[in-house]
Order: sequence, then structure tokens, then C-alpha cells
Amino acid sequence: MQSGKIYVKGNRWYFRFQEPVVDGQGKSWRDRYINLAPRAQFSSASAVKKQFRQTINNALGKADAMTANTMQPLNSFIEHVFFTRKEGILRPSTLAGYRHIYKRHLKTRLEGKRLCDFDLSAAQNLLERMSRKRLRFKQPQRQTRQMVHGFSFSIWRRSRSRSTRIE
Repeated sequence: MQSGKIYVKGNRWYFRFQEPVVDGQGKSWRDRYINLAPRAQFSSASAVKKQFRQTINNALGKADAMTANTMQPLNSFIEHVFFTRKEGILRPSTLAGYRHIYKRHLKTRLEGKRLCDFDLSAAQNLLERMSRKRLRFKQPQRQTRQMVHGFSFSIWRRSRSRSTRIE
């Protein structure tokens, strides 16, 4: 397991660690940075580490758990894995509704996100941003929000199951 480094740059404390990147050529590593706190708030790196231990551990745990399957783009997972595996399970009307919600409300918002980045808090933030913008829906807004929530949770739950591995 990697450890990363806490350091000061300018007026801020940062945490630097390496994150795996999987592309067609294989697995490589790139630096990631987390902005932790103002410099004046803490006197030493050990004090920062003590305060932000959970944030650091979460970042390192995600980086270590990343594989080629979890690095997959989220839109690719939804289109090629989620929808194809749900075809025989969900009613055709439910699947058609999910496809409509995905194309109309989620596809552009999920562009550039990876499967490993889509956790429950990311889904909740997406729903809150959609609610704040008060998008004009043909259906009542509450009903559409509930449908988007159900679809997002279904994707999140499916992405966490063992059966999503692509060999």
C-alpha cells in the first residue's frame, strides 16, 4: 500500500499520492493532489495528518482498489454492461424508462467520470445539482427526480457487485 506525502505549497497544505491509470497500453501512475487546509491552521504535517487521516486513508484505499474494470468510463459501463444485463430481468417499459432518463438527464453529466468515482455520495450530489437547477421536466419534477434516483442507485449497486467484472 502506498503512503503519499503531506506538504506545504503557498498558503495551503496538500496531500500528494499516485493513482493508477489504465489505458490501451496498460497500467501507469499519475500524481493526484488533495487540497487539505490553509497553512496557518496547522503548524506541522503531523497535525494535518492527524486531522485528515480519514480523507487520506479514503484516497489511498480507492487508489489501491482501482483495477482495469473499475477504471472503465461510467457511460461505457451503463451502455454496454448495465443495459445489456438488465434486458431479460427488467420489464421492457422499465428498461425503456431507464434508457430515456439516462439519455435525457444523465449521459452528459456523467461524461468523463469513471466507475470507481461513482459512489453513493456522487450520485446524491448529482441529484442535488439537478434539483437546484429546477430543470423543466415533462413529468412532475418530484416523480422524475425519484426515477433518476432509482436509476442512479441501481447503477451504483450493480457497479459494486462482483458480477460486473468483464473478462
